[in-house]
Amino acid sequence: MKKLLSAAIVAILSLSVLAIAACDLPGMNKEGNESVEISMEQSKLKMETLGKTEGYELTISFTTSEGDSGNLTIGAKGEVIWGSDDEGNGFAVKQADSGIYTYVYENGEYTFNEKLSEEEEKQYIENYTKAYSEWLYYANEFNGMLKKGSDVTVAGRTCHSYTFNMGDLGVLGNIVKDLAPDVNVDYKVCVDVELGITMKLDVVAAAEGETNALSCEITSFKTGNAVTAPSLPEPTEEPAGEE
Repeated sequence: MKKLLSAAIVAILSLSVLAIAACDLPGMNKEGNESVEISMEQSKLKMETLGKTEGYELTISFTTSEGDSGNLTIGAKGEVIWGSDDEGNGFAVKQADSGIYTYVYENGEYTFNEKLSEEEEKQYIENYTKAYSEWLYYANEFNGMLKKGSDVTVAGRTCHSYTFNMGDLGVLGNIVKDLAPDVNVDYKVCVDVELGITMKLDVVAAAEGETNALSCEITSFKTGNAVTAPSLPEPTEEPAGEE
């Protein structure tokens, strides 16, 4: 689904140079050229700060037109970051003064994996958190081409709502349709007013003769005392299972 969405996005954005001229063309829809108010970089920093102070734990539900569905949990509090899925698989990272330790979550239990160097830690966290939370920043995919709607509430949090559709681009949309008639995206997103993360996403993407749909929604958003970091075993000299 991400590959298909990316293909549609690339096809549209590759023609974005036309938007400069289209902004002054008769019939260009001025309402369809807004951006989210908090950038991806700012949003990631806000989430990192929240994790190190109050803490957070999010439950994300997703479904696809291919029949996939499930829930992911991601959280951070103090020195611990964690994530897990419906099948009981996951990870945790503990960033202590004595070092950075990784853990594997299987069958409802955490086991020590390895101690990382600072550089290894950056890559490890990037890889795992990307797998669990990449979609939190999908709202930025169509910056500059969004149409803002009414504020809504998702998981108890106030969100700005935005849509993107080829029809909102007016003349530019018609040009893209003429040049790439098989490309279309119908995109609805709700963005947390305070943190800038995507709280709800519904997208239907068509490209290269295929059409797929994806729906994601944060159904639970805990912070502060409602969040408890997982209890992790003490690191050993060697990971469990190694001799």
